[in-house]
Amino acid sequence: FGDYAQVYQDTVPHNSTDLPCSVNTIVLGPTGNIQGTYKFYNLDTGRQIVADQFTVLPMPREVIDWVHAIADAQQMPADIIFTD
Repeated sequence: FGDYAQVYQDTVPHNSTDLPCSVNTIVLGPTGNIQGTYKFYNLDTGRQIVADQFTVLPMPREVIDWVHAIADAQQMPADIIFTD
């Protein structure tokens, strides 16, 4: 929970260079199904997505700053700190 991950995004057409092949996300947790699907917070859209193909990566400083900016905009308590 809370890890930064790149989620594989199947694009159509499959060889499109105009569409990203992965999405920047934060892991929310498993869905509980037998396939091993997880829930993610899509950093580009702010929506929840589900996927079973992803790679957990170190949290970039830009993502930490972006999450703090969202928290400030939503007037979240200052004692909640997101770090790597």
